Amino acid sequence: MSTVVVILLALVVLSVLIVVHEFGHYISARLFGVWVEEFGIGYPPKIKGKKIGETEYSINALPVGGFVRLHGETPGMEISKPKRAFLNQSKFARIVISLAGVFMNFLLAIVFFTIIFWLTGVGRGVKIVEVVDGSPAHASGLFIGDKVVSLDGKTLVDSQDFPYYLEKHAGNLVNIGVEREVDGEHAAVVVPVNVRAEPKKNEGYVGAVYVPETLYEPPVWQRPFVYTKYGLQETYRWTDRIVVGLGTLFKQLLSGTASGGVAGPLGVTLTFAQAIKYGLVTTLNLAAIISINLALLNLIPFPPLDGSRVVLTLAELVVGAKIIRKHETRVYTVGMIILLLFVAVVTVGEIPKLIHAGSISKFVESILQ
Repeated sequence: MSTVVVILLALVVLSVLIVVHEFGHYISARLFGVWVEEFGIGYPPKIKGKKIGETEYSINALPVGGFVRLHGETPGMEISKPKRAFLNQSKFARIVISLAGVFMNFLLAIVFFTIIFWLTGVGRGVKIVEVVDGSPAHASGLFIGDKVVSLDGKTLVDSQDFPYYLEKHAGNLVNIGVEREVDGEHAAVVVPVNVRAEPKKNEGYVGAVYVPETLYEPPVWQRPFVYTKYGLQETYRWTDRIVVGLGTLFKQLLSGTASGGVAGPLGVTLTFAQAIKYGLVTTLNLAAIISINLALLNLIPFPPLDGSRVVLTLAELVVGAKIIRKHETRVYTVGMIILLLFVAVVTVGEIPKLIHAGSISKFVESILQ
């Protein structure tokens, strides 16, 4: 596949994530009786539009993304159908409509992870296949061939629980229970390992490479339920990881110590392009992670993100709708300008990094470090 084709596919995948988010707003607005004036794929200028019923469906020139235009969405908009205007709905309805896009992104992540488990099966158990010299695993006496059976006394069943547990106990001592052959006999040994505070490139938290001991495939009739359960678990794990990561990033931005590892539209698109080269499972995995990122970012109470609309709606309980709506348009305008400037600065900063890297793969590697 050529680079151009791969990048176009990456744009399509990214657009799907955003359009699904907007579809959440669209379907919830319709359920509450709000008039959806337009549902657009891409961003204006408009290429083509068709009105079906009372809603115009449009395809727009800027390829990544989508939008929903609701009747009476912001103060100052002309309202011809007061009962069907967004701002005239109950606070509950407005909050549900505002959060529906976030819900859809989480749901999409669950679907993608579920498909991955359906395609690959579920890893059970952990077998150590490599121990890096000088690593915490090596210093603690973890050996190639060890089968990990417990972590701090808790039985380990699913392979994906192993790296997550180490990550959640970074900087601490973890007692890893293993089974190994000693003089031709099976022996149970507890290996205390000091987990690194930060993962090391190509080594992770302890410097041990592992593979699942077995792959579990449930009976056919159980698979939809079992794989969905694992899809939910994986979505939870990544949500936890991203929340921690965003918290760290905000602290670094406020203190001026951010390392510049924030990816803009260019970085995200090229990361998707690189994932596509590795196949369907890698692409779905990254798509699920980005979908969770979109959900969490939209929960931030910064205009024009969905979280700000929820906060302003709740603020009406304290100061009244009249005061909020008097300043709402100005707040959204200023917020949009700041957000666009931030995205522009990040994107412009990525261009010299891409040129310096010399290839998409090296550029993506620098983002993921």
